[in-house]
Amino acid sequence: MNLKNRLNNQIIYFKKNSVWAGFNRFTLKTAYSKNKSDIYKVLFVNKDFITEGIKKVNNFDFVPHIFFLIPTLKCDLNCDYCFVRNKQNISNNNMSLSIAERSIKLFLNYYAKQSISKGFVLNFYGGEPLINWDVVKKSVLIWIKLIKKINKGSTINIITNGMLLNKEIALFCKKYNVSVSVSLDGRKEVNEYYRKNINFDKVIANFKLLKKIGVNTNISFTLNDKNYMNLKSEIIYIDELLKPNRILVNLPLPVENIKFNIEIQNKIINSYFELFDFMKSKGISDNIFSTLLYRFVEKKIGYHHCPCSKSQIVVDPDGNIGPCHSFIGNINFFPGNIYDNYDLSKISLFNDWIKTSSYSIKQCKNCIGIGLCRGGCRYVAKLTKGNIRNVDERICLNIDKIVEYLVWSTYKNLD
Repeated sequence: MNLKNRLNNQIIYFKKNSVWAGFNRFTLKTAYSKNKSDIYKVLFVNKDFITEGIKKVNNFDFVPHIFFLIPTLKCDLNCDYCFVRNKQNISNNNMSLSIAERSIKLFLNYYAKQSISKGFVLNFYGGEPLINWDVVKKSVLIWIKLIKKINKGSTINIITNGMLLNKEIALFCKKYNVSVSVSLDGRKEVNEYYRKNINFDKVIANFKLLKKIGVNTNISFTLNDKNYMNLKSEIIYIDELLKPNRILVNLPLPVENIKFNIEIQNKIINSYFELFDFMKSKGISDNIFSTLLYRFVEKKIGYHHCPCSKSQIVVDPDGNIGPCHSFIGNINFFPGNIYDNYDLSKISLFNDWIKTSSYSIKQCKNCIGIGLCRGGCRYVAKLTKGNIRNVDERICLNIDKIVEYLVWSTYKNLD
């Protein structure tokens, strides 16, 4: 049975030796048997999942529990693949304390009250957020004070290039339980190739200072064409040198001023996928494969690829509100404002965003990954296909083999 015919059904079949495997692409359940017809009996559900999915997506409300605060779009580095650097007409303003305070109060007192979430996340992003350290520091204190009043859980993260870290910042982060994620892509020569102006030795020393003081530390590792061929050794190097609490591997994103080369992207993604078992054994995660694995194992039925589709807002230095930090600097994707246009239900972009899912994207309806990738990243869809209501081509090229890997990995682990 060819792929096209297989995808017209709920159940996708694979065969290895004498064993048939079945995967229901909507329920995410699997079954195995030497008799193919037995699998159908176990997995088939008499339901029109597409129609039901579209109805659910159209009835969702945009109720965020993840908050990105962008204290500045300025940066002391000049990284080639940065999606902020590669935008035109970005704000050169540092966020004022008044904008930061109003943004946090709006998020926790307005949006949070509508959410059933038990915990809320505050992420500081940029640019380089530590350029505006005074506002970051005071924002943390405002957040902590307000979060106690609404009796909710809280996670606070700073994403930084590590250049401006110092003892004062480390002690503050330790005291208030703020996690710090430092961006590094492997050895010194790899970082210096793309991360222009970086002082690698200084970043390493600053990271070790965080560890010594007891701050929860993470590494944000971006795949690129300089590290993917020696990915395993680059990862081991960073892991053994710094011993972070967690390494998050970021698959490459297209940027506006650099031509998107899907062939190179696919080589990079394939190199990571080939090492996926090794990455799991080291406790290393990424923002695509690890998410798909989690959904597959936990049978997490859902409709959106990431939180920016229905549970995240981002506020830029001028107080403009958008759903996704990858679009920072593009005012068309930041149509709200903390002063006069903050009812997200009345902003068409947010309504369009939440209604965009694998169930509403034409190309996804017969895809094996409809319930796993859920259409992929809206930023990638926009930059590569011209519209957020399109597919994330990076995942499309690999979803067949990802699903087959997950299906047979489960079979291998069965008693």
